[in-house]
Amino acid sequence: SHTLQVILGCEMQEDNSTEGYWKYGYDGQDHLEFCPDTLDWRAAEPRAWPTKLEWERHKIRARQNRAYLERDCPAQLQQLLELGRGVLDQQ
Repeated sequence: SHTLQVILGCEMQEDNSTEGYWKYGYDGQDHLEFCPDTLDWRAAEPRAWPTKLEWERHKIRARQNRAYLERDCPAQLQQLLELGRGVLDQQ
Protein backbone atom coordinates (compact mmCIF):
# COMPACT_ATOMS: atom_id res chain seq x y z
CA SER A 1 0.00 0.00 0.00
CA HIS A 2 1.06 3.60 -0.60
CA THR A 3 0.18 6.94 0.97
CA LEU A 4 -0.36 10.23 -0.87
CA GLN A 5 -0.54 13.37 1.26
CA VAL A 6 -1.31 16.95 0.28
CA ILE A 7 -0.62 20.17 2.15
CA LEU A 8 -2.51 23.08 0.65
CA GLY A 9 -3.05 26.47 2.18
CA CYS A 10 -1.83 29.95 2.87
CA GLU A 11 -0.34 31.86 5.77
CA MET A 12 -0.85 35.49 6.71
CA GLN A 13 2.29 37.32 7.75
CA GLU A 14 2.47 40.09 10.35
CA ASP A 15 2.48 42.70 7.55
CA ASN A 16 -0.80 41.16 6.22
CA SER A 17 0.91 39.73 3.15
CA THR A 18 0.13 36.10 2.40
CA GLU A 19 2.12 33.15 1.18
CA GLY A 20 0.50 30.09 -0.35
CA TYR A 21 1.76 26.53 -0.58
CA TRP A 22 0.68 23.40 -2.42
CA LYS A 23 2.77 20.32 -1.73
CA TYR A 24 2.42 16.58 -2.15
CA GLY A 25 4.10 13.83 -0.21
CA TYR A 26 4.30 10.19 -1.23
CA ASP A 27 4.97 7.42 1.27
CA GLY A 28 6.10 9.95 3.85
CA GLN A 29 8.61 11.71 1.57
CA ASP A 30 8.42 15.07 -0.22
CA HIS A 31 7.15 14.45 -3.76
CA LEU A 32 5.96 17.58 -5.63
CA GLU A 33 5.67 21.28 -4.81
CA PHE A 34 3.86 23.92 -6.87
CA CYS A 35 5.73 27.14 -7.64
CA PRO A 36 3.16 29.87 -8.36
CA ASP A 37 5.78 32.29 -9.68
CA THR A 38 6.78 30.00 -12.55
CA LEU A 39 3.60 27.88 -12.77
CA ASP A 40 5.83 24.82 -12.52
CA TRP A 41 6.03 21.85 -10.19
CA ARG A 42 9.28 21.02 -8.40
CA ALA A 43 9.94 17.30 -8.28
CA ALA A 44 11.54 16.36 -4.98
CA GLU A 45 12.40 12.86 -6.14
CA PRO A 46 12.85 11.03 -9.47
CA ARG A 47 9.56 9.14 -9.30
CA ALA A 48 7.71 12.50 -9.27
CA TRP A 49 8.94 13.45 -12.76
CA PRO A 50 6.17 11.75 -14.79
CA THR A 51 3.49 13.57 -12.77
CA LYS A 52 5.42 16.87 -12.93
CA LEU A 53 5.67 16.68 -16.72
CA GLU A 54 2.00 15.77 -17.13
CA TRP A 55 0.76 18.53 -14.81
CA GLU A 56 2.99 21.16 -16.42
CA ARG A 57 1.34 20.53 -19.80
CA HIS A 58 -1.85 22.08 -18.39
CA LYS A 59 -0.96 25.76 -17.92
CA ILE A 60 -4.61 26.74 -17.51
CA ARG A 61 -4.80 24.48 -14.45
CA ALA A 62 -1.53 25.97 -13.16
CA ARG A 63 -2.97 29.48 -13.47
CA GLN A 64 -6.06 28.31 -11.55
CA ASN A 65 -3.79 26.89 -8.85
CA ARG A 66 -1.93 30.20 -8.60
CA ALA A 67 -5.21 32.14 -8.42
CA TYR A 68 -6.34 29.92 -5.58
CA LEU A 69 -3.10 30.43 -3.64
CA GLU A 70 -2.88 34.18 -4.27
CA ARG A 71 -6.56 35.22 -4.18
CA ASP A 72 -9.05 32.62 -2.99
CA CYS A 73 -7.11 31.09 -0.11
CA PRO A 74 -6.20 34.48 1.44
CA ALA A 75 -9.83 35.63 1.11
CA GLN A 76 -11.06 32.49 2.86
CA LEU A 77 -8.40 32.87 5.54
CA GLN A 78 -9.45 36.49 6.12
CA GLN A 79 -13.09 35.41 6.49
CA LEU A 80 -12.13 32.75 9.03
CA LEU A 81 -10.04 35.23 11.00
CA GLU A 82 -12.94 37.69 11.09
CA LEU A 83 -15.33 34.95 12.24
CA GLY A 84 -12.87 33.95 14.94
CA ARG A 85 -12.52 37.53 16.14
CA GLY A 86 -16.32 37.81 16.29
CA VAL A 87 -16.55 34.71 18.44
CA LEU A 88 -13.80 35.94 20.75
CA ASP A 89 -15.46 39.36 21.04
CA GLN A 90 -18.66 37.68 22.25
CA GLN A 91 -16.90 35.91 25.11
